[in-house]
Amino acid sequence: MVTAPLPAAASRTSAGVAPTPVANTSSDPLPPEEEFNPLRKDGRVLVIASELPAGSPFHTAVEAVGRVFLSAALRAAPPSPLPDTPDARAIAWAADHAAFLAERGLPNFKVPVVGGGPLPLHTLFMAVLRLGGVENVINKRAFRVVATALALPRTCTSAAFVLRNAHERLLYAYEQALVHGREGGGGTATMAGGPPPKRRKRRRGASSERAVGVVSGTGG
Repeated sequence: MVTAPLPAAASRTSAGVAPTPVANTSSDPLPPEEEFNPLRKDGRVLVIASELPAGSPFHTAVEAVGRVFLSAALRAAPPSPLPDTPDARAIAWAADHAAFLAERGLPNFKVPVVGGGPLPLHTLFMAVLRLGGVENVINKRAFRVVATALALPRTCTSAAFVLRNAHERLLYAYEQALVHGREGGGGTATMAGGPPPKRRKRRRGASSERAVGVVSGTGG
């Protein structure tokens, strides 16, 4: 297995969880689509095994967040100078994301409340990008890993469901435009792909509604 090297000074991945080196114990080489996949099974446990390689379109998208704008409003009047700190880039992203949704008919979207507070949409968006995008996270059933990266309380038993639903409803279109250049978003890469796989029907009573709500706003 080839694992993308981590910077010497980095003790945690950008998704918020320390990578766990996972050896390929099989005699067969990993398929190309898995060679640089950040998510890998270690026995029965899904772990973040590496960071995205520099050539990945998702790595390129991570670098573009808060500096490349997809909404017509921010493309017409981008901040000057461009933000160069994480906080400033997060603020610029939130403004662009809100304008992006408003231009697509969702001006007053609701931010879910998880674990007693509003879901930080920017943190969720970045965590999923750094794990190879929402389709990879869904295919690997990794929204529990994302919940850990967001430090959501263990009492929020429906966290994975809420995160996936929030991403599909509020962030999927933005990710597609940024990474794949779809919907005329002027993205950073052009790749084939489709919508996330349909989720399985949940059993009645499978989720805890007490930890979930909605608030108005743009998220952070």
